[in-house]
Amino acid sequence: MGMVARRVGLFLLAGTIGSLVASTTEAAACRFDMPADLGATPGRWLGACPDGTADGLGVIRAGTAEPYAFFVGRMQGGRPADGLLILREGGWMVAVRFDAGLHVVSSDGLKPEDDDRVFQQAHAAALETAARFRQEGNKASADYYTLLGRRITEGRPE
Repeated sequence: MGMVARRVGLFLLAGTIGSLVASTTEAAACRFDMPADLGATPGRWLGACPDGTADGLGVIRAGTAEPYAFFVGRMQGGRPADGLLILREGGWMVAVRFDAGLHVVSSDGLKPEDDDRVFQQAHAAALETAARFRQEGNKASADYYTLLGRRITEGRPE
């Protein structure tokens, strides 16, 4: 423990998400930088996009088919600020910050409150994304991101 970035276990989502496509043109036109550790492109930002740039809580869904990779957390000015990376192969990385190349920065100085904050924020980002889809009438995607939020909470290591 004590690492900003660490693998914390296998992450599985049941079902498929064939209908998981943002219905707004805002999502397609939103500019953002992809976290380098996701390693999957293309990506789509599912969150607020003031002035055409990703900002605030939300989800980056990366890849073209299941299993997707995700960044679930906070963007600031189009760059990932902090959050949880869920990798295609199933591992998780806690990201308190990113370096200039957008890689998760590892350090032995991770404070428990940082870890707590990232998981709480990732949970809130998943639920906010679910609420956006629900408001758009996309029940399947809303349910998927609600499940993602639950998996984040239940899958968190002690």
